[in-house]
Amino acid sequence: MGQSPKGEKDLKGQPFLNALKGPASSHVWRSLMWSKDLLAHGSRKLVFNGRSTSFWNDRWLGDQCLKELCNGPSSSFDDSKLVSDYVTENGGWDWENLR
Repeated sequence: MGQSPKGEKDLKGQPFLNALKGPASSHVWRSLMWSKDLLAHGSRKLVFNGRSTSFWNDRWLGDQCLKELCNGPSSSFDDSKLVSDYVTENGGWDWENLR
């Protein structure tokens, strides 16, 4: 039975791209950490049902999150909103909630 790379157990359910390299990381884990920057560049978050995708803070539409793309006071953004908060039961956009 193989061992998981040092650090993998430290993810605690967090996405791989949020993982950090520790001082005692294995060669495999250090290699994975080196490659995560390559993976992150140009990667997109898959939305599926939108229940785990932050509407304003995740990069689900392009290279930047919506919060970075919109002009205006940042206090007007509700950081707790998910993509699913703006989708109707039929799968369309809830335009009233988006205003």
